[in-house]
Amino acid sequence: MTQEKRDMKDSGVEWLGEIPRHWDVKRLKYMATVRNSNVDKKSVDTEDEVSLLNYTDVYYNEYITADIDFMQATATAQQIQLFELKEDDVVVTKDSESWDDIAVPTCVDQDLRGVVCAYHLTLIRPVTDRTCGRYLARYFASTPGAYQFKVGANGVTRFGLSQKVLRDSLFPLPPLHEQRAIAAYLDAETARIDKLIAKTERLNELLREKRTALISQAVTKGLDAGVAMKASGVEWLGEIPRHWDVKRLRFCATIRTTHIDPTLREFSQRKLIAPNHIESSTGRLLEVDSAEEQGAISAKVPFQQGDVLYSKIRPNLHKVCIAPFDGLCSSDIYPLLPNGNIISSYFLYTILCKGFHQLTVLQVMGATIPRINQESLMDILIPLPPLNEQRAIASYLDAETARIDRLIGKNDRLIHLLREKRSALISAAVTGKIAVPSVEPGTSC
Repeated sequence: MTQEKRDMKDSGVEWLGEIPRHWDVKRLKYMATVRNSNVDKKSVDTEDEVSLLNYTDVYYNEYITADIDFMQATATAQQIQLFELKEDDVVVTKDSESWDDIAVPTCVDQDLRGVVCAYHLTLIRPVTDRTCGRYLARYFASTPGAYQFKVGANGVTRFGLSQKVLRDSLFPLPPLHEQRAIAAYLDAETARIDKLIAKTERLNELLREKRTALISQAVTKGLDAGVAMKASGVEWLGEIPRHWDVKRLRFCATIRTTHIDPTLREFSQRKLIAPNHIESSTGRLLEVDSAEEQGAISAKVPFQQGDVLYSKIRPNLHKVCIAPFDGLCSSDIYPLLPNGNIISSYFLYTILCKGFHQLTVLQVMGATIPRINQESLMDILIPLPPLNEQRAIASYLDAETARIDRLIGKNDRLIHLLREKRSALISAAVTGKIAVPSVEPGTSC
């Protein structure tokens, strides 16, 4: 990043601030043609076959290339003429379910014959002698660029940008060679940051896999590597220590089934846990409010501190935790009260086992709304070590998973900082707050 001091001026646009003195501010309609697509996903016999650039293609790709698996449809000759993709075109999402997630851009990397821009998208074609599409796309993605589109979006349950709002939107306009330089600089720098983010995300994936494997190994094999083993007779368990038992879950815990009215004074101030308050696959409870604060009116199930709360809906999400207080849970959760032969923390780790998880998912395959019923859950066979070993295993796993979780958290913070840096870099470059290295004359967008 070049740190040279720049000669700046007030842009005259509050959210844009200062820009280099030799830059202009122009409305998009003077920099490019703007057209909302009317090409739908239907196929009509009288129309020509085309490939469609869809909403998700734009949303998840910074650049559109021929490698994308486009949807097949048809379009009229006029639609193909207007919306066939050309190199350096910019396409943005003009609709969204959220006002702050609108005008997401992509740039077309090459001429794509027979590929047309679909409905819910806007095709922006730069005026080639004054505008670089790759620069436009970067400005759309910047914080100041996105601001005006958030403000300009209309709607209640779904938000949209009119063609007029897009055409009248304001853009800082450097000389063409600077636009190209900014686009090239950001391509290189964001690619470097993206590589670091991908590497860190992959490291977290490996740490999560290690966490899962560690839990499964300890819960099903114990902590003594030299202990004599025996066949458990249970496919997901394999061999277990010879002195361990195998029991159906119904002989280890009972499900609380009493329902109460959460609007009653004696219950309304209790914290209410639903599946969305439990983090997937970690056993962690997220922030939770009282039944009254959540506006609960339907019947809920009371639980006590130490109960194991298992989400019976969508088992693949793998949501389970130990209740840290007396409270209420939604009907989508089974509050499991451990019997005297199993402790809550070992019970939690048993449910977090990969094999247990896979078994519950198989129980609900094909269901429209996956939900494991009480009988199926309570019939699952689980390993049951002596209580002293359960405590030792749980203590070991508490320490080891906490160590892994700290590493994952550290990496998550790094990813967040890298994304912030990426966003700040784009915003600074497209508004001229930093100077970027020049490109060779004649370099195209």
